[in-house]
Amino acid sequence: MLVTMVVDALIVGAGPAGLSAALGLSRQRRTAVLFDSKVYRNAITPHMHNFPTWDHQAPSDFRAKALDELIRGRYSTTEYVQQRVESVEQNESGLFVAIDSTGKEWHGRKLLIASGVTDIMPDIPGFKETWLNMNIYHCLFCHGFEDSGTDSAGVIAVDNMVPPMAAHFAKMSRPFARKVILYTNGSKEVAEALAPMVQEYSDITIDSRTIKRLVPGLNGAHPAIELDTGSTCELIEHGFFAHQPRATVNIDYARKLNLKLSETGTAVATSVPFHETNVRGCFAAGDISTMFRAVAGAVSAGAACSGGIVSQL
Repeated sequence: MLVTMVVDALIVGAGPAGLSAALGLSRQRRTAVLFDSKVYRNAITPHMHNFPTWDHQAPSDFRAKALDELIRGRYSTTEYVQQRVESVEQNESGLFVAIDSTGKEWHGRKLLIASGVTDIMPDIPGFKETWLNMNIYHCLFCHGFEDSGTDSAGVIAVDNMVPPMAAHFAKMSRPFARKVILYTNGSKEVAEALAPMVQEYSDITIDSRTIKRLVPGLNGAHPAIELDTGSTCELIEHGFFAHQPRATVNIDYARKLNLKLSETGTAVATSVPFHETNVRGCFAAGDISTMFRAVAGAVSAGAACSGGIVSQL
């Protein structure tokens, strides 16, 4: 097995958090290896938003520019490796040992986990296809503004999106749509819980019929939802749908570290202000460590991690 020299930090994940941390370490002339699996949660997103100077630009352009600064600009202490990390553990001397998809072994004094999360889609026919067609928005700061003035929007109130989250999304959809409908997919209980949360809004209604399927808005058409009315089905078009799926953290490769998760189990637990995990010298940033899953938050967390790493070094 091939072995490289010991570097100051191993960074698993080359999204906004990993790139930000690598830049901070470079500014301190600390050595790092940045692993890029080339799998990104926002890969299907044509534009990123709510990030100054990069608003309504492609996420791929942002990553390329940040990477260019690291490896072709003024800095020379970060090695960029386009491989997936298969495993990582801490040896008896305290070093973190990572093995990439080629079998190469890497040693680092510190470790940053920035490998993101995987969205778990609801078990609704057509949901995944509609999601991939960018007709379902998981964040109404990231998306929605471009649909301002649309006649209606639909909020899929299932799984992770039960009260009060669904009511929150419905209220956030109001500035973009003339009316908003909450769909509970046959759950009378969810509908009853939502009712008092939105009763003051005349433009928000609740539909508790069973969802038969979602239909993506292909070739410029609006996406639609098909509902079971009993004897027949009704197809209703909307400008967009809103739903934030459940997510699982991408840490299978780090299971030997026994990282502690948050109370909800949807993020790696970290401490403030440097986002260190329960394992000394191991930090976590980006979508994997928070419910605030946005580029601005990831960049901020990555910068904080670089500060924590440097302070320990």
